[in-house]
Parts: sequence; structure tokens; C-alpha cells
Amino acid sequence: MASRIGRSVGVLVWLVLVMLLLGACREAGDSPAGLEPAPLAAPLGDPWQETVELEVPSERLGASRTVALRITSVPGSERDTPRPLVMVMDGASYHGLVSGYAEAMARRWALPGLIIVSVPHQQREAELSSLRHGGIAENPFYRFLVDELTPFIAERYPAAPHRSLLGYSSGGAFALAALFENDGAFQGFVVGAAPPVERLDDGRQVELLPAQVAATRGAVPRLLHLGVGSLDQDWFLDAEEAIRQRLGDARSLGVELSARRVPGATHNSAAPQVLLDGLGEIFGPWELPISYQLGFDAKPLRTWSERHEARFGFAAQLPEEVLVQYGMGPFFDGDFATALPVFEVAAEIHPASPAAAWYLAASLRGLERPAEALEVAEAALADRPGEADAGPWEQRLRQLADELR
Repeated sequence: MASRIGRSVGVLVWLVLVMLLLGACREAGDSPAGLEPAPLAAPLGDPWQETVELEVPSERLGASRTVALRITSVPGSERDTPRPLVMVMDGASYHGLVSGYAEAMARRWALPGLIIVSVPHQQREAELSSLRHGGIAENPFYRFLVDELTPFIAERYPAAPHRSLLGYSSGGAFALAALFENDGAFQGFVVGAAPPVERLDDGRQVELLPAQVAATRGAVPRLLHLGVGSLDQDWFLDAEEAIRQRLGDARSLGVELSARRVPGATHNSAAPQVLLDGLGEIFGPWELPISYQLGFDAKPLRTWSERHEARFGFAAQLPEEVLVQYGMGPFFDGDFATALPVFEVAAEIHPASPAAAWYLAASLRGLERPAEALEVAEAALADRPGEADAGPWEQRLRQLADELR
């Protein structure tokens, strides 16, 4: 018995000593390896690589709201390149669809890089209502998007001033109300299968379309895509037609309108295609024909940035990789006359690019204009460090210059 008591006392003393040691270590800020307390949450991931969740504080909603964030990029773009902000209603349902499509299309240069923010709802019908609050401008959820979520994202990520709102069904009606509110908060709108009326708490049904649509207040046009399934209920189909009629001459109101009925789709099955069609209609002019078989014209390359700024309200440059690939087809087919203006634009927009300079000089040499080719190569090499620090494209440029001398 005494030996058992002695062993018990020994174990107790040992436990006390270990606890004292751990306490001293924690006070010193140096916990023993493997004994650190587990973090309360996983560290925030990289939204350029994966979807992350952000908790956004909100006075408008009376509680914070967790949103999903994904940043997409075209090849060759920098992390700090400004990107349009796209807000997706019913984010819990559509975030994976929209962000995955945007990422895949950006990698093919079919869409620009975007900041996708998908917002879930806690009281969906109330949050997406424009009439229960006396108009969308007084809707706390809308005020959260405009007054709290937008600046929250812009302060932390490279958000361009162009913002779009994507919604389907009640979310589409919400986006449509934001278009008609015309307060300048959003410039792009995807309105999918918006119902023509809203049923209020007292049972009344009130038409959602205003009698008159105001002209745009902003310097850039409002971009609107309407979508609905061809097999949807008649009142959704009629509502789409009514929206078109109410807009009338949309361009005179500063609205660029596109519309499509998804063949063979019902109300539920049309949703994915409508949202993806909307992304393509709003941002699709970014796409360039980089296939040689499509034919080439360097003029659109020179005017692309100006068209981009006129449409979206902020300047942007085509990535170097896009421009170089645009001219590589004719170059390697020996059609240097077609490739030359493309590489002239590439070297003009990206004067520090040795790849653009090499292709430009090589095209000039292929056209038997060696003096001009040497001038291009020497100008590009003038402010560069010595050969020891040269990258592969600079080394090729130096070798070409030596051959031309």
C-alpha cells in the first residue's frame, strides 16, 4: 500500500512539474515544440490560387457576413493588375460555377482577370426584395453590398472601378432593381429569369418594372444581359419581353443590352448557362483572335486599351504573353509581313520586353531589313546589364544583334 501511495505521489509531483514548466514556457512566449495550442481557424489562403472565405463586418446587416472570394488571372498578368469586381447573388449555390468558369476562361484569354465575390443569404427573399424596404436603395442588404462590402474588397485587393452584379430568379430581380436604381454603384448586370412581380407579406403582388427608366449617370455604359430558359413558365418569358420593351432604345439610356433564351432549358436548368452567358457578354470583348487561321489585324491591338477604358472605365494593357503569342503563328509560318505590326505593338506597349524586341528584330531581318533590325536590337539592349546577368531572351537578343552587325 505504501509503495502504491508513493508511486501516486511521484506521478502527481511529476505532473505538477510539467504543468509549471509549460506555464513558464508560455509566459516566455516559447512553447515546447509540438505542444502549441491549435489555431482557432486555418490561416487565410491565397485567393489568386484558391477560393477563400472572408468575414465582412456589417452595421447595415447587424452582423458580419462570410463571403467567398476568388481572384482569376490571365497568363502573364501581375497580381496587382486591376480587375473588375463581380458580385454573385445566391453565392452558396453559384460560386463554384462562376469562379471556375472565370478561371478557365482567363487562362485562355477569353475573359479578363476578375475578382469574384459570392454572397450567401440568411433571409433570401427579404434580402433580395426591392419593395419591402421602400425601394432597393433602402434595402439593408443592398447597402451592405455598396457601402460595406465594396470598400472592404477594394481596400485589400486590386479592384478596378468596374463592378457587376449577377443574379438569377429573385437574384435576377434584385440585379434588375439595381440597374433601374441607376445610382452608379454597378456597371454590369446579369439578370436571369427575373419574376415580373414581387409578392409582399400581406399577399399583394406588385409589379417590379418601373414606368420609366432613367438614362445612365456614369461615364461608361451599363452592360445588361437578360437570360431565361426557353421552357420556363410563361410569366418569366413574358417578364423578359416586358423588360426589353420597357428599355426601348436601350442605347439612348446608356445601356448595352444582350439577351438569350437558353434552348430546351427550364427555370432551374437554365441558371448555370444564363450566368455564364452573362459573364461572356459583359467581358467578352476582351477576347482576341490569337489563332492564325482566324486572320490577323494589328489595328485592334492598338485600339484595345482605348476600347477597354471606354467600356469599363479603367485603362488596361494587354499582357506581353498575349501579344507575343498573337504574332507567333505567322512568324513561324514565315509570314513576317503579317507578324511585323503585331510585334511593333508588343514592343511599343512593353518596351522592356526582350522577347518582344527579339521577335520584332527577327521579323525585320526576315523581311530583309537588317539595318532596322539591328537598330531595334541595339535600342532594346542599351539600358540592360552585362551578359553575366542576362536572361534567356536577352541572350538571344544579343546573339541576334551580333549576327546583324
